[in-house]
Amino acid sequence: MTAEGDAPELPEERELMTNCSNMSLRKVPADLTPATTTLDLSYNLLFQLQSSDFHSVSKLRVLILCHNRIQQLDLKTFEFNKELRYLDLSNNRL
Repeated sequence: MTAEGDAPELPEERELMTNCSNMSLRKVPADLTPATTTLDLSYNLLFQLQSSDFHSVSKLRVLILCHNRIQQLDLKTFEFNKELRYLDLSNNRL
């Protein structure tokens, strides 16, 4: 049961995809849904990823970052994404 106006929590096994592709983003959105398991940030203008960019989406399993302008990655970028199983960085400037 949830309070009026609250979104119900997703069961542990549910998948939640957040599609932010082709939006001309220069930064990873700060308001990502914490329950996100798949995040598509492809075809944007992302240049650099910060170590805090994916901190709020600890359940993330699939991250699609292809076709951006990423030139470097911080060693701690995915430190809080222990569930991450698939990472697509193709067609960047790495």
